[in-house]
Amino acid sequence: MPLSRRPSPFDHPEWIFELKYDGFRALAVIEHGRTQLISRNGHPFNSLSDPSKEITVSLSGKTVIDGEIVCLDKRGRPQFRDLLVHRAEPYFYAFDLLMWDGKDLRSERLTDRKQELRRLLSGLPAASRLLYADQQDQYGTVLFRKVVKWIWKELWPSTTLVLTSKTGSVAGGSRFAIAAIRR
Repeated sequence: MPLSRRPSPFDHPEWIFELKYDGFRALAVIEHGRTQLISRNGHPFNSLSDPSKEITVSLSGKTVIDGEIVCLDKRGRPQFRDLLVHRAEPYFYAFDLLMWDGKDLRSERLTDRKQELRRLLSGLPAASRLLYADQQDQYGTVLFRKVVKWIWKELWPSTTLVLTSKTGSVAGGSRFAIAAIRR
């Protein structure tokens, strides 16, 4: 869904709030024990094959995870430049489970899909490069304040907050972004 701007962060019981990582949006398509990372335009990320080797789930059917390929620095902060020049190990932040074991989940509630994704990823080793992208339910202002505090504390110049309706529906809520930028 395309991003739209809001003048300020907000709270709403029908929305969840997620960080937007500074990377490449991708789908992890897992089938027959192999994973392929696909861009939003349907092109494979052939040059970023390392994280796809670690993205596996032992299921008989096709599984599709929506997420973002990100390189992290030693403090865990996304570094887009490192991703572009292949300077660091890429990670895959997973934020939605679109298909699980051959079953299309896109008509299910977003919160239910995210809960199933969290359960699916909970058994991964701590050193895995497949990570769950957590969210803040209904209180966007809380997450925004945490991000601003983190930016000032870490002197990180910017981050983006992504807001998604709990239903995940286009009519109910397209994604919104709020950028917190240090002057």
